[in-house]
Amino acid sequence: MSAKSLPPVVFIHGWKASVLVDKKTGKDEFSYTLGVVTGMAKDPKIELPMEWDSDGNQVKDNLIATEACHSATCMCGVVKLGDIYGPVLDHLEKTRDLNVFAYDWRFCLDETA
Repeated sequence: MSAKSLPPVVFIHGWKASVLVDKKTGKDEFSYTLGVVTGMAKDPKIELPMEWDSDGNQVKDNLIATEACHSATCMCGVVKLGDIYGPVLDHLEKTRDLNVFAYDWRFCLDETA
């Protein structure tokens, strides 16, 4: 059975598992380090403004979700700790019609969808 004859796959990552990029500069702003992924360290570059607009939605910054995270690192991104979704996505991309849905996990789902 060929990949195209199988049903397509829609992949939705988990919490803290999308790459956040500054839409003005194109720079990846969220480093998947051990401390940040486990919640033991904060990354001030990704903290949201503590302000709400007139509709009750939290004010957004310049970061957008571009893809699911492939791996985590430590020591300022120098040493790869392990894979997150990389191997699964690589396999699915080769074998199926893959559609990855990246969302900004910092917002409520009704705001980010």
